[in-house]
Amino acid sequence: ASHSDVATCYLGVGPAYCYKEDYKSALKCFDKALSIQRKTVGDTHPNVGKTWECYGYLYYMKGNTKEALRYYRKALDVYKQTLGEKHPSTKAAHKVISQMKIMRGLSALGKGLQFLNSI
Repeated sequence: ASHSDVATCYLGVGPAYCYKEDYKSALKCFDKALSIQRKTVGDTHPNVGKTWECYGYLYYMKGNTKEALRYYRKALDVYKQTLGEKHPSTKAAHKVISQMKIMRGLSALGKGLQFLNSI
């Protein structure tokens, strides 16, 4: 199997670990995939963008939207550089980031309302 295939396998298994809430194992998979990708295709390749998305998904599943946004932004940067603004992957990354920002805003609003109601 090629290095690319091995990295793809790690990226396939990682989200399954996230689903099982085994974030430590998922992180190991993503780390291994990223390490292989950086050695074989460099930092600015669409596959690396996909891996950054996987990190974002992991942190989103853990409830850490701040960290998730950081990784989704990294994916977006790679997609913009390699695929352009109009590519579906770039547009999808923009959409996820926008949705997460909205969710963070709604969460903050809800906490603010709870605080006001407790006064």
